[in-house]
Amino acid sequence: MPRCTKWPDYAVYPPDFHKRGVCWTYRGIRKARSKAMSLGIGSWIRRYVNWSNADFLIGNPDFLIDRLWLWNGARFIRIIKEPQFYKHPGM
Repeated sequence: MPRCTKWPDYAVYPPDFHKRGVCWTYRGIRKARSKAMSLGIGSWIRRYVNWSNADFLIGNPDFLIDRLWLWNGARFIRIIKEPQFYKHPGM
Protein backbone atom coordinates (compact mmCIF):
# COMPACT_ATOMS: atom_id res chain seq x y z
CA MET A 1 0.00 0.00 0.00
CA PRO A 2 1.43 3.42 -0.93
CA ARG A 3 2.32 5.77 1.86
CA CYS A 4 0.53 9.11 2.06
CA THR A 5 2.78 12.05 2.86
CA LYS A 6 1.81 15.64 3.58
CA TRP A 7 3.82 18.86 3.36
CA PRO A 8 2.93 22.56 3.60
CA ASP A 9 3.38 25.23 0.94
CA TYR A 10 2.86 28.94 1.50
CA ALA A 11 1.43 31.34 -1.08
CA VAL A 12 2.01 35.09 -0.59
CA TYR A 13 -0.48 37.56 -2.06
CA PRO A 14 0.13 41.32 -2.42
CA PRO A 15 -2.45 43.84 -1.20
CA ASP A 16 -3.44 44.58 -4.83
CA PHE A 17 -3.79 40.94 -5.89
CA HIS A 18 -7.21 41.65 -7.41
CA LYS A 19 -5.51 44.02 -9.90
CA ARG A 20 -2.17 42.31 -10.56
CA GLY A 21 -3.10 38.65 -10.17
CA VAL A 22 0.45 37.72 -9.12
CA CYS A 23 1.37 35.57 -6.13
CA TRP A 24 4.53 33.81 -4.90
CA THR A 25 4.80 30.26 -3.53
CA TYR A 26 7.38 29.17 -0.97
CA ARG A 27 8.15 25.91 0.83
CA GLY A 28 9.19 27.65 4.06
CA ILE A 29 7.29 30.05 6.29
CA ARG A 30 10.31 32.30 6.89
CA LYS A 31 10.66 33.20 3.22
CA ALA A 32 6.89 33.65 2.90
CA ARG A 33 6.78 36.01 5.90
CA SER A 34 9.73 37.98 4.60
CA LYS A 35 8.07 38.44 1.20
CA ALA A 36 4.74 39.44 2.76
CA MET A 37 6.47 42.06 4.92
CA SER A 38 8.31 43.46 1.90
CA LEU A 39 5.00 43.79 0.00
CA GLY A 40 3.54 45.99 2.74
CA ILE A 41 0.41 46.30 4.81
CA GLY A 42 -2.50 44.24 3.52
CA SER A 43 -0.48 41.40 2.03
CA TRP A 44 -1.50 37.94 3.15
CA ILE A 45 -0.24 34.38 3.34
CA ARG A 46 -2.20 31.22 2.57
CA ARG A 47 -0.92 27.88 3.87
CA TYR A 48 -1.67 24.82 1.74
CA VAL A 49 -1.28 21.24 2.91
CA ASN A 50 -0.39 18.99 -0.04
CA TRP A 51 -0.75 15.22 -0.30
CA SER A 52 1.57 13.10 -2.42
CA ASN A 53 -0.78 10.15 -2.86
CA ALA A 54 -3.84 10.97 -4.99
CA ASP A 55 -5.34 7.52 -4.32
CA PHE A 56 -5.69 8.49 -0.66
CA LEU A 57 -8.24 11.18 -1.49
CA ILE A 58 -10.30 9.75 -4.31
CA GLY A 59 -12.65 12.43 -5.59
CA ASN A 60 -11.08 15.17 -3.44
CA PRO A 61 -8.40 17.74 -4.28
CA ASP A 62 -4.80 16.93 -3.44
CA PHE A 63 -4.37 20.07 -1.32
CA LEU A 64 -6.25 21.77 1.50
CA ILE A 65 -6.20 25.44 2.50
CA ASP A 66 -5.19 25.22 6.12
CA ARG A 67 -4.52 28.72 7.47
CA LEU A 68 -4.54 32.38 6.44
CA TRP A 69 -2.51 35.27 7.87
CA LEU A 70 -2.77 39.00 7.15
CA TRP A 71 0.18 41.41 7.59
CA ASN A 72 -0.95 44.60 9.37
CA GLY A 73 2.43 46.34 9.40
CA ALA A 74 3.42 45.22 12.90
CA ARG A 75 2.56 41.52 13.04
CA PHE A 76 0.70 38.73 11.28
CA ILE A 77 -2.94 38.29 12.26
CA ARG A 78 -4.66 34.95 11.80
CA ILE A 79 -7.78 35.39 9.66
CA ILE A 80 -10.63 32.97 9.07
CA LYS A 81 -11.72 34.08 5.59
CA GLU A 82 -9.84 35.35 2.56
CA PRO A 83 -9.78 39.16 2.18
CA GLN A 84 -12.97 40.57 0.68
CA PHE A 85 -11.50 41.65 -2.64
CA TYR A 86 -10.42 38.10 -3.52
CA LYS A 87 -12.92 36.01 -5.47
CA HIS A 88 -11.86 32.49 -6.39
CA PRO A 89 -12.38 31.89 -10.14
CA GLY A 90 -14.11 28.57 -9.49
CA MET A 91 -16.82 30.10 -7.31
